[in-house]
Amino acid sequence: MVMSNNYIPQTENLSYLIDTVEELSAVCSDGSRLKDEIVDGVDTLIRRINTDAGITGDRTEAVSQVDVFLQEHGDPGLSAKNELSKVEELREQNRRLKALLRRKVEYKQQVVQLNSEYEDRITEVMLHIRQFKDKEDKVKFQTMKECFAKVEQAQEREFEAYHLLVRNEEVTQKLAHELEQFYEVFDKNRANDIKAQTLASLLKETNVGGGIQK
Repeated sequence: MVMSNNYIPQTENLSYLIDTVEELSAVCSDGSRLKDEIVDGVDTLIRRINTDAGITGDRTEAVSQVDVFLQEHGDPGLSAKNELSKVEELREQNRRLKALLRRKVEYKQQVVQLNSEYEDRITEVMLHIRQFKDKEDKVKFQTMKECFAKVEQAQEREFEAYHLLVRNEEVTQKLAHELEQFYEVFDKNRANDIKAQTLASLLKETNVGGGIQK
């Protein structure tokens, strides 16, 4: 299947527009059916006139049947008190039947034209709708893409911060261990200093005592 250059994938709900198109198509079909019905009705009436009444016989019943047919389709028909001869009545009814058929044919043509115009307008509107929606979807996609990019950047920064925090924790623990060892050494050195001072004092006292004995 060959796609038009203006083809845009359908994503919107077209049920209302489809119903409208179907309704217009139904009206067009009704107009065609009505025209066929009138043509068939006229043919039937002519056959009945020629068969039942004859070309020159009494046509009162045939005239009445045509009047009923005309009235069913919006024509008032002939007055029962008209002063026309039977031939003139038939001619007048024939004229009215032709006028009725012409009006119905014109009506059908108008309906077909209107239906075509509606289809063109609907196609144009749908193209605009799809183009607008396609543009809107592209904007949404671009916005989401930018949002995801920002989220990804934030996640990267969060990971870097977490990595730095872990590294700082390791350094802190190592520093604490070094300080602990330092204080242990410091405490040992301090204890040694105290012992040294004590020994020095003892030695001093010993030396003083020896000097007195001499």
